[in-house]
Amino acid sequence: MSTEDLLSVANTTRPGTPSQSDGGSDSDGPASISVVVRLRPLTSAEVKAGQTDVWKHDGEKIWQRAPGRGSIIPQQVYSFDQIFSQTDTTEVIYRACAQWRVARVLQGYNATVFAYGQTSSGKTTTVRGMEGQEGLVPLCTRQLLADVSCQTNMRCVVSMSYMEIYNETIGDLLTGQTGLSIFEKKTGGIFVQDLTEERLYNWSQAHAVMHA
Repeated sequence: MSTEDLLSVANTTRPGTPSQSDGGSDSDGPASISVVVRLRPLTSAEVKAGQTDVWKHDGEKIWQRAPGRGSIIPQQVYSFDQIFSQTDTTEVIYRACAQWRVARVLQGYNATVFAYGQTSSGKTTTVRGMEGQEGLVPLCTRQLLADVSCQTNMRCVVSMSYMEIYNETIGDLLTGQTGLSIFEKKTGGIFVQDLTEERLYNWSQAHAVMHA
């Protein structure tokens, strides 16, 4: 999708209603809030230990298959907006779940994409990326800066903070400082004291900030 097409989706989408999807294969496009699942492949250690993948899915429903018994009628099926397989790249997930939401930011909407899961489920790989495969953060940042540079009817200022909450401790990923305090503002929203904020002008600078 071009930037104009993505902004068109943003203009025609009302919160709580579906919009046309990036692929346009059906009428049920991405909604304001969606929950998706990414299946991670087995690690080399798991393969070496003889473990097998027991999850099966059809793109929207997922169930567990008993190892060594072949396909069975699932006793419990879980439904989600979309399920990504072990071979789907982060860019595939970005185009399906995040790209059009970034475009909505320029229309005045708030947008949040977050990963939730147990330890070693692939959250960091999905969000921050790995060697040879960018994560959602760099992909979304690159798109936002590119879209902002194309704006001719408004002045945009892009600032970036990069933090994590680990074991209930807030850390600034740009400076390495930990133990930051979080407050709720009287006007609404939250505020993290002493959290670094960097003004961004282009992708090269953003990349350098994230990998400092």
